[in-house]
Amino acid sequence: MKKLLATMFKKISLSEVREKTRRSNADTNNRIHWFSSKFSVYFSYFFINIGLSADRVTNLFLLAGVVGAIYVKYPVISYLLWRLHIILDMSDGDIARFNQTYSIRGKYWDALNHSIINPGYCFFIGLNFYNKYDDVFYLYLGASMMFAQSFILNSKYFIESDHSEIRFRFSSNMTLTRVKNIIVDMAGMEGLLLILVLFADYHSKLTSYIIMISFVVIFFSLGLYKIFKRSY
Repeated sequence: MKKLLATMFKKISLSEVREKTRRSNADTNNRIHWFSSKFSVYFSYFFINIGLSADRVTNLFLLAGVVGAIYVKYPVISYLLWRLHIILDMSDGDIARFNQTYSIRGKYWDALNHSIINPGYCFFIGLNFYNKYDDVFYLYLGASMMFAQSFILNSKYFIESDHSEIRFRFSSNMTLTRVKNIIVDMAGMEGLLLILVLFADYHSKLTSYIIMISFVVIFFSLGLYKIFKRSY
């Protein structure tokens, strides 16, 4: 058994993984993904040592996101899987840099996965409230959030970025930078899922209406703003 484990586990050091997987924009990325960046290197270290390819980790990140969306009825589990899929998303890039296997295909599947996961969460949130309250309006709200997310994702992945969001997130004042990052995160899927987790025991038909309608408006506003800004 020890020989088998020794064969499977390459014993590449954590420091070597850190050095070879460092991004060119590591400081910016780590400040945006301040939570996930603290853990992704350990996942990368494990995956690299057992010989898992970047493509396989990309598959794992899709699986974590899809399962998290399906199980949105259980908000804590759903949120943890959301958080895990982001960590795995960062890890597959680490592995590609470590093994020098970066490819257009990998970049395409990365974008495609997000285009499945984010709208998927929106759909299952609407479906969950529909099943709970037997009100078809939740299905319309879920569909509206899905459509709005497609706006946001198209502006991010299929239109060349003008880096306006990155500029907004940062300031010479560290406290202000953190406040800006919280604002951006809470206006996105992160905020929606956190609200569902934090208030899971206090949802009523009224509060769930308010939450979903609010995020429909926020998502559409952000998506339309980004597409308009990057089109002119």
